[in-house]
Amino acid sequence: MLRICCGKERYNHETGKMEPINFEEFDLVYTRKAGHGHGEYTILKNETGLSSDEIALILDGGNLCFGYTRQRENFFYIFED
Repeated sequence: MLRICCGKERYNHETGKMEPINFEEFDLVYTRKAGHGHGEYTILKNETGLSSDEIALILDGGNLCFGYTRQRENFFYIFED
C-alpha cells in the first residue's frame, strides 16, 4: 500500500500544532501550488516506482481529464477546471 502525503507538515491533534512530517513514513511526498485553471505539483520524495502518468493521476485525485505536462523530473503542471 502506498503512503502518500501532501505537504511538508501535518496537523498534530494532540498538540494542536502543525509539525514537520517524517519523510521516512511516506512513499510519495509532494506540495501543491494552486493556479488559474491548473495546479503546480513539486515532488519532494518518490519511492513508488510509478510512471509519470500514474503519479499525475494520484496528484489530480484520479481525474486527469484535462491532462498534464511534466516540466522537470520533480514538477508536474496539471490542467484543472
